[in-house]
Amino acid sequence: MGKFIAPDPVKIVVSIIYRDPSRERCAVGMMSGHFGPVDFESPETPFDYSDYYVPEMGSPLRRRFIAFQRLFSRNCLAGVKRFSNHLEDVMSVEGKRTVNLDPGILSLDNFILATTKRRAHRIYLGANIYADLTLVYESGSFKSLSWTYRDYGSAGIIQMFGDLRQRYKKQLREKV
Repeated sequence: MGKFIAPDPVKIVVSIIYRDPSRERCAVGMMSGHFGPVDFESPETPFDYSDYYVPEMGSPLRRRFIAFQRLFSRNCLAGVKRFSNHLEDVMSVEGKRTVNLDPGILSLDNFILATTKRRAHRIYLGANIYADLTLVYESGSFKSLSWTYRDYGSAGIIQMFGDLRQRYKKQLREKV
C-alpha cells in the first residue's frame, strides 16, 4: 500500500491575451489583489497563433504571461479558473471580453491548464472545470503533447516555462 504524501505546492501561471494594455494592467492588478504579488511577467508579444479571439476582442492582439510569488495547493486549479472567468466577465464590454485569462499550475513535473471545455484527454476537476495536461518535463526540458496548443509547444514558450521552473524550484528549496 502506498503512503499518503502531500505533494509540493504549485506556482500559478496565467496567459493574458488582450488588445488594450490598460485592460491587461487592470486584470493583473485584480489578480494580484486576489493571489498576491506577481513575481514574473513575460515580455509582451503579438498573439498571432490563432484568430479565434479576433471577432470578440478585435486586433491586433497581444499576450503576456504572469506568475505569482505565492505557492498554492495543487487543488486550487478549479477555483483559479472560476476566478479568472469571473474577471473576464467583469471586464467585458457589451458582452465581449476585453481580456482572455488562461490560468494553469506549474510543478516540477508538468504544466496543467484549466479549461471549461471537455475533451477526451482532460480530467474533470469539479465545478465545471477540466485539467489539461499541457506540458511535461522530461530529459531536462518541457515537452508538448499531441494535443498541446501549438503556441505552448513553441520554442520561446517552452524556454520561458523552463526558466519559470528554475524559479519555482528555487522557491521550493527556500521553503524547506
